[in-house]
Amino acid sequence: FLDDYPFHGLELDFLRGVPFFPKGTGEQNCAVMTAFLGEVRAMMRRLNRRLILTARVPSSLAGCRKAGLDPIAWQRGKLIDLLAVGQFLHLFYRLPVRDFKVPESGVPVYASLDYIVGGVWKGDMFLAREANAEMYRGAAAAAYAAGADGIHLFNMFAPRGNGPDAGGRDTSHMEPFEVLSEIREDSTLERRPKLYLVDTTVPRFDDPAIDVAPQLPHDTDTVLSLLLGERQRKGKKFVLRVKRAADRPHTP
Repeated sequence: FLDDYPFHGLELDFLRGVPFFPKGTGEQNCAVMTAFLGEVRAMMRRLNRRLILTARVPSSLAGCRKAGLDPIAWQRGKLIDLLAVGQFLHLFYRLPVRDFKVPESGVPVYASLDYIVGGVWKGDMFLAREANAEMYRGAAAAAYAAGADGIHLFNMFAPRGNGPDAGGRDTSHMEPFEVLSEIREDSTLERRPKLYLVDTTVPRFDDPAIDVAPQLPHDTDTVLSLLLGERQRKGKKFVLRVKRAADRPHTP
């Protein structure tokens, strides 16, 4: 199919399909997956046009290796042109992008932002809390502050196909297109309204085996931190909003 369609590149999504190997054997099979990427790269190089190869991986470097993925080796071997790091169906704010960077490879590392930031359960139905424009801006600004070279968006279109909520109301709506021109780099996010969140566990989506852990919930007194991606602090208004643990919706 590489010869049949005039596309500009391929993305190998290793975030949605975990596991790839039998339980407990992922790390010993990292070389197998790296060889697979080499085969894909070789096929693309046989064409008479330049194609971009990108890969999307889970948010923990150690978790990637447990799953049989070695994005560091991929970069050093010049097997990919771009790497995206994210969490499944989750707009996560504290992605450890710098852990994945191999500067000498020249491969840019992007933060992959999905469209859900938690939600509530109504019986057997999960009602997702979808990211609005302020959340996209905040997550993008935090990603740039964490070292991201760019932003990778996943599922942003999904709200268009929403079904009815627990009350039977249609929840379909268009995504906030206005952020597309604003999240291109940290400078275009300046002076734009942003909402920064402390990442919270979402049992429906989180995979502790391959992802970094959210800061909340926490059963004891702890210090939480927000990564504010603001280049200039002077002249800006910051509002801190705290919601008590007792107010959090119950999740089974």
